[in-house]
Amino acid sequence: MSDASIYLGFDTSSYPGDATMAWLWGHGFRVSGFYLNHSRGSEDNSWISRRTVLAGSGWGLAPLYLGWQMVDTLGNRLPAPTDPSATAITDAAEAVALMRKAGFELGSTVYFDIEDGTPPSGAYQQYLLGWLAAVTAAGFVSAVYCSHLCNDWASAHDLPHWCFRLVSTDPGPYDPGSLPRPAIDAGSIGVQFLQNVHLSGLPAKVDLNWFRIRDPSSPAISQAIG
Repeated sequence: MSDASIYLGFDTSSYPGDATMAWLWGHGFRVSGFYLNHSRGSEDNSWISRRTVLAGSGWGLAPLYLGWQMVDTLGNRLPAPTDPSATAITDAAEAVALMRKAGFELGSTVYFDIEDGTPPSGAYQQYLLGWLAAVTAAGFVSAVYCSHLCNDWASAHDLPHWCFRLVSTDPGPYDPGSLPRPAIDAGSIGVQFLQNVHLSGLPAKVDLNWFRIRDPSSPAISQAIG
């Protein structure tokens, strides 16, 4: 369950349906990951079309944008962009357009989803920093979702961030009323502690998170890590 200082959240690739959202709410979940897309040039309307309803129902949202990645879905290494600066500007414009389409107000926070578990460097770091700067210049707060191994990198660049640090690879099922409560890394607003797991009573698989802040899309995230 959620309490006054920590909030239980989940994320899943596609919108799981209103009945599942109601079940999760009834079992103490208050924050949902919110996928704007799943690759560059795409969008996820299953989430985008539900933002107003979800926010109006009290859900805190963590908008995720998947831009250029250094690993594929199988973990194979991919090259960095050949023109990091130009690619960053293009992808930032796409993220901003998706945030606006979903109805997020200026000042809201959007998280670049870094799937690679190693700290960014070289051309890829140039790309990421360019994306973050361009999103900020467009009036949104730029942040990252990343491995806990990137926590120091994100903190060094004064980036709001939400880290994954798994406590187990056991797929469950888990009792939603008795979940692990791992520590949230210093400087981070949240921790993803289980991935692709079953909850007792819920057929769908989900990733599980704890957050320091009720609504990760809020500009108030700076207060949560300050």
